[in-house]
Amino acid sequence: MSFVRNFHRMTTTALALGTVFFAQTAWAGDAIRVGFGTSWPTFTILQLAEAQDKLDGITIEVTVLDSPLTGYQMMAAGQLDVVYGTLDYVPIAAANDLPFALVSVLDISYGADQIVLAPGLTPADLKGRTVAATEGFMGELFMTQYLARHGLTAQDVTWQNISPDQITGPMVSGDIAAAYVYEPWTSALEQALPGVQRVLSSDDVAILAAGTLQDAAFMSRTFLASRPADAAALLKAHFDGVVARAADPVAGNAMIATTLGWPEADVTAVIGANGKYADGGVYVVDFDEAARQCGVLAGAGPFGQTNGSILTAATANEAGWISRGTLKTALPTLAHWIDCTPLKTLVDAGYRSSVSFEK
Repeated sequence: MSFVRNFHRMTTTALALGTVFFAQTAWAGDAIRVGFGTSWPTFTILQLAEAQDKLDGITIEVTVLDSPLTGYQMMAAGQLDVVYGTLDYVPIAAANDLPFALVSVLDISYGADQIVLAPGLTPADLKGRTVAATEGFMGELFMTQYLARHGLTAQDVTWQNISPDQITGPMVSGDIAAAYVYEPWTSALEQALPGVQRVLSSDDVAILAAGTLQDAAFMSRTFLASRPADAAALLKAHFDGVVARAADPVAGNAMIATTLGWPEADVTAVIGANGKYADGGVYVVDFDEAARQCGVLAGAGPFGQTNGSILTAATANEAGWISRGTLKTALPTLAHWIDCTPLKTLVDAGYRSSVSFEK
């Protein structure tokens, strides 16, 4: 079971393809058209909320997509109102002037993602060698972060676009010196290649504090402008679902597993059995944490993230895309692609909800 979502190489040309879709307009009272970038337990919490009658009068129409990129294209064309995807897309959306914005973080990678190094190698040995990462996705940025920690740029290595489920052969043959992976492929690689080194995990203190590896919700600007109450209500429903699942994680995970068609053990491996997180999986963000990340509620975010850290994280990801050549330059208007209005609406109305769990 893969803990991380994967999609195709993101280029400026590909990102513009959404404009060829036939635009559709939704009006107040219509079902909110939600696209999940992939089948994913955290995303399915919204459907859990629906099953438990927590939508407060709104209706949703959920489409599970083959990749977040498909969802972004459809939303840009007016075919979706909301897309659940990943935070690393904010700079891409900004660079391409796409008509939507990130509105909330949903979860944080908590050990789900790893960088591995071939047996016997040190970071200094990577210069001039080949590294592997799924390009156009946060694994590419994660590898870039690892290289930067050791004084290397993306240009100091040769890149290969290899997904984690295909990495064992190239690493065993010695063609790849370092790779981005996740379970179960990390364990499979360790069995096939004794001595392979796990050198960086997404539960790293600095990475958690930076908040660069997070799932997030995006909403179209048309939806935000024409149906602001529904935008806030959708996020409230999601976070009500977070609290409801935390109150009974066993029943919640079972319902999510049924909806996804996954074994319950796989759901638990991703989002945990304690209502909050799974070691080696993800940390589920609650409303109060999301509002603090957005800077609309006082206090620090999880893992020491500063108040308003969502912009800092997006800026760090933008620097990663520039380092890789995917983007050419930083944008002074990046903050325009983050819209915390729905969260602020809820804060101003007095809504609060949180989930805590101590190890």
